[in-house]
Amino acid sequence: MRKTLSIILSIVMVLSLMAYIPSTAFAAAYDSIGEYDFKITNPYESVNWDTWKAYKGATHVHTVRSDG
Repeated sequence: MRKTLSIILSIVMVLSLMAYIPSTAFAAAYDSIGEYDFKITNPYESVNWDTWKAYKGATHVHTVRSDG
């Protein structure tokens, strides 16, 4: 019984792999290099880093009431 189940499982795995490989073989068949035009911008371009200051805050705090 165990050997039969092992053989059936092996056959199912091999068949599923054989069905999967052809579907991925042509996944990158089309030329997609020239289809997209991305413009990379700097979101911090208008920040004056000489006058920048850090915010101080307790972002993760536990109290007796919150922890029981």
